[in-house]
Amino acid sequence: MEEVAREQWNRRYREGFHPSFAPDPHLLALADHLPSRGLAADIACGRGGNALWLAEQGWQVEAYDISEVALASLQQEAQRRGLQERIRTFCVDLTEASLPVRRYDLLVCTRYLQRSLFAQLRNAVRPGGLLFYATFLQTTDESKDPYRLYPNELRQIFAADSLLYYEEPTSDGMAACLVVIG
Repeated sequence: MEEVAREQWNRRYREGFHPSFAPDPHLLALADHLPSRGLAADIACGRGGNALWLAEQGWQVEAYDISEVALASLQQEAQRRGLQERIRTFCVDLTEASLPVRRYDLLVCTRYLQRSLFAQLRNAVRPGGLLFYATFLQTTDESKDPYRLYPNELRQIFAADSLLYYEEPTSDGMAACLVVIG
């Protein structure tokens, strides 16, 4: 499974999938709620728009993705911006990965949904740290798409944590939240 998925994502990025290095607009909108620096993780980072933006804000960032092509693009852009010392990349298949426990002050995951990963995401954040999550949302006219959140699913997943922000649906049809991990 890992090699098939890796090749599919590598092909997509070679063909120009998501060519922008722009960070997620929902993350940008919450910038005032984020600490000024620390250690952050960008999960399923793709070309790393969030990682680059966080590094520019003073964060040390560990960026995870399955695609070597996307990560190479991120590394090149980090080099071009003089951020190569602030960003470390990890080529991993998140369906098989084990994230470090209580390592991050901030964990960001956007445009990716793997329900089996939620417990690991929570556990990867230090107590009192923040987790930002935003991804696609089911709409009433769709069949049950396993790669889209159900209504209020994020609210239920992070019910034990302090919810700082929650929006569903966003203007672009996503669900987004920022939570303090207890």
